[in-house]
Amino acid sequence: MMKDHIKNINFIFWGVIIIMIDFSYSWTSYGKGYKFDLFNDFFGSIMLLIGIWGLSKIRIQHKAYILTMKVCLTASFVQIFLAFSDFYVYNITQHVESVLNIINLIIDFSLVLFSTAMIILSQKAELTKSLKHWTNTKNLLFWIHFLPFAILTVISEIMTLIRGYRFNWDVEFGLEGLSYTIASLITLHGPIIYTLYTMHVTKKEIKHKL
Repeated sequence: MMKDHIKNINFIFWGVIIIMIDFSYSWTSYGKGYKFDLFNDFFGSIMLLIGIWGLSKIRIQHKAYILTMKVCLTASFVQIFLAFSDFYVYNITQHVESVLNIINLIIDFSLVLFSTAMIILSQKAELTKSLKHWTNTKNLLFWIHFLPFAILTVISEIMTLIRGYRFNWDVEFGLEGLSYTIASLITLHGPIIYTLYTMHVTKKEIKHKL
C-alpha cells in the first residue's frame, strides 16, 4: 500500500515538471493553426490525473480528505481538456476568455486543496517531516501563488466587464530586467518548486517506513 503512495506521488511529481517545461512551436494562418509542444501540458495533465486518482483511492475516514481529492480529480479532468485544446491555435471571444480565466483560477486553487489532502494523509500515516513541509507548501501556494493572481484576475474581469474590452495587467512594481525576471520566477514557480521538494521529502519518508 505504501509503495503505491510513492508510485502515485511520482506520477504527480513528473506531471508537474512536464507542465512547467515549455518548448513549443506554433503555426498559424488567419488567426487559426496548430501548436507543437515537446513537453505538452496534455501528457503532464494525464500523469497528474493518474497520480491523484491513485491517492484518492486511499481509504481515509476523513471528510475533508475525500472532498478535496474529489475536487482535485475534477480539476485534473478539466486540465486535460484545456491542455488538449492547446494543440490548436484559434481566436476566442472575450466571454470565453473570461470563463477560461476563472476555470484556470479554480484549477490553481486545487493545488492548495491538494496540499490540504496531503497534510491529512501525512497526519494519518504519521509522516512528521512531510506534515511540516506540506503545511509550508499550502501556505506558500495560497499566499504567494494563488491569492495575488486571484485578486488580479477578479479585478481584471470586473474592469473588462465595466469597460467593454479586455483589461490586462502589466505589473512590474518598478522592477526591470533581471530583477523582474527573478521576482516573476519566485512568484510563479517558487511555490511549485517547493511543492516538488515536499513530494521528494514525502517519498523519502515513506520509503523509510517500508
